[in-house]
Amino acid sequence: MRREIVGGQHDFLLVATGTGQPLSKSEFNRLFSPLQKTSPLLKDIGPHVLRHTFFENLAEDLYQNGIHPDAMEPILRQLGGWSESSSMPQTYTKRYAQRKAYDAALSMQDSLRMTITDEKCR
Repeated sequence: MRREIVGGQHDFLLVATGTGQPLSKSEFNRLFSPLQKTSPLLKDIGPHVLRHTFFENLAEDLYQNGIHPDAMEPILRQLGGWSESSSMPQTYTKRYAQRKAYDAALSMQDSLRMTITDEKCR
C-alpha cells in the first residue's frame, strides 16, 4: 500500500494517509499520544526516546562488531542525518563508553570485595 502511495518519491516509512508525504513532526508526535495515555509504562515513550535508544543500541552493536568509535561516527552521521561536522555521534559513542566503564568499575569492585572477604576468612 505504501509503495503505491509514495511511488518512489522518498524513503520515509511513515507517511500521511492519502498524500504519501512524510509525516510532519507534530503528526509523528501525535501517533504516540494514545500509547502514552494507555499505560503508565509508556508515558515517557516518544520519538525522541526511540531515536536515542536506536543510536545507543547501534553504537553498541558497532562496537561489539569491532568497529572503532572513530569509524562509527560517519555511520551514525549518515543514519542520523547530521552534517559531517556534527558532534552528535559522539553523544552516543560517549554514552556507550561511559556505560561500559561503569560496568567495568562495578565488576572490579565485586572482584576486590571477594578477594578481601576470602582473605579475612582464612
